[in-house]
Amino acid sequence: MTAASEAVRKKLQRIPAELQCEFPDVPLEQISELVEVLAHRLLIAARFDNFVPLLAHRWARERLAMDRLLLLGGS
Repeated sequence: MTAASEAVRKKLQRIPAELQCEFPDVPLEQISELVEVLAHRLLIAARFDNFVPLLAHRWARERLAMDRLLLLGGS
């Protein structure tokens, strides 16, 4: 497992607020937990951490968008 550098940790900390602007109906705490889990999984497999924030942001956005679609489709 690669430990996240300080720069990567700072980038990861900004992701939940950025995503909440796009998904205001999702609590910030829930988004933060999702990003944390995804970043942890990425860091386990990473040889270097440069792309962890980018991938965590992308995968969290995809997950939140899919959840939104499932909720809208189920109504």
